[in-house]
Amino acid sequence: MATGIQGIVRDRLVIRLLENLAATNTVAEGAAVDVLKERPLSTQFFDIGQVRTYLVDQGITDFVWPDDSWVEIYETAGSGTMTIASARVVHYSAASGKLFYPGPGLDASKGMLNNAAALGETGTDKLRHKELLLYPQHADGLQIELGTFGDASQRHNADWHIPIKRKEA
Repeated sequence: MATGIQGIVRDRLVIRLLENLAATNTVAEGAAVDVLKERPLSTQFFDIGQVRTYLVDQGITDFVWPDDSWVEIYETAGSGTMTIASARVVHYSAASGKLFYPGPGLDASKGMLNNAAALGETGTDKLRHKELLLYPQHADGLQIELGTFGDASQRHNADWHIPIKRKEA
C-alpha cells in the first residue's frame, strides 16, 4: 500500500497519511511540491478535496462532511521501548499557502494530540493511539507531524478515518 485513500472500510473512508515512517517528519509550508498531494510523502499534506472526488467515483453523491473523524497512529515495526515525543495535526490553507495548527490554547500546543504528551507503548512492542479530529472539512490539506522516536527500529503508520455521512432525505 501507499499513502492516500485506502478505500471504504465498513462505514468510513480510510486515508493513510503516513506509512512506515521511520523518523521525525516536519511538514513544510507553502512550496508547491510540499502540499496538497493525493498520495502524500511524509512531509506533504493530503488534499481534502480528494475525499468528495473519490466518493463520487464510488457512486456516493450525497456525502456530507461529518463534524468529527479520527486518526489512528500505530506501529508497523520495532522492538524495545517505543515512544513518539509528540504528535500534531497540521492543516493547510490553499488560499494563504500557509499551514495552521488547529485548536485553542498556547501556540506551542495547538494541534497537539494526546494532550501534548508523548505517545508511549500500549503493550510490549506496541504503540497505538486513536484520537478524535473535529471539523475536518475546515482545511484544504491535512497531515500528521510526529516528533522524535524513542527507538531507532520503530516504524509507524497514521490513518485518518472519515465516517461516510449522507444527506438526510
